[in-house]
Amino acid sequence: MIEWVEVNSERITHYAYDAETATIYVIFKKGGTQWKYDDCTSEVWERFQLADSKGKFINEDLNHHPHGPA
Repeated sequence: MIEWVEVNSERITHYAYDAETATIYVIFKKGGTQWKYDDCTSEVWERFQLADSKGKFINEDLNHHPHGPA
């Protein structure tokens, strides 16, 4: 089971990581859409958590991973 983290962001409301599948999940504010980003190592997860702007990190890094609706 994954644990969701609530975040104060302009773009997303929550995010989570499933280490078993190396998948980052996010819930976007617009429409409450849940999205997943596959093939994300624990290093990518740590960088995402530390990013000052989650939206910018999604655009510059996570969108280069296989992704789509969860």
